[in-house]
Amino acid sequence: MSLVKDLTLCGMAAAGIALLPAIGAAAGSHQWDYSREARGLLATLEYDATHVSRNAERLQSLTADPNIGKQAHAKLLNQIRAEVNEMGRKLTRLEAIRNSVAPWEQKAIDQAAPAIRLMADNTQDAIHFLNTNPEETWKPIYGKYVTNLFNEASGLGSTVRRYEEYARIHSEDQHMQKALDMQPAS
Repeated sequence: MSLVKDLTLCGMAAAGIALLPAIGAAAGSHQWDYSREARGLLATLEYDATHVSRNAERLQSLTADPNIGKQAHAKLLNQIRAEVNEMGRKLTRLEAIRNSVAPWEQKAIDQAAPAIRLMADNTQDAIHFLNTNPEETWKPIYGKYVTNLFNEASGLGSTVRRYEEYARIHSEDQHMQKALDMQPAS
């Protein structure tokens, strides 16, 4: 019997997020703000990535002690699996609206996508290893999956934070130009 359920990302295209604008909205009604939606989803991806990196760090500490039971590993891997699946659902929505958002948001999405897919792969590999080798969590290959997961989650969080900082500074610059009645620099 498997200790941990398999990851359900399977290409991540099957799941979506119910944040779509109403179909057939009346003329003159408010248009959907895809950029705002993307910023919100990216912010939650940053939060999720930080949470995954914390759980992966906890999992790393468990691999250092061969006396830690497999259930402790399974509990953390199940939490990570759920978090990565949720990140996959958010990524699916971001990819669906990618062409309707600002260039910086497109770049953030483009950089988040491979990181989330790698996190899914390493989570799946760690789950498979634990299910087939429940008494060998001290082995270097298992530690490698966990370390990769930590590095990918930490890197994703940092990347999204940098894009959010860029957006904040860019917005402040635009507001200042408008306040001073200045033309944007070309």
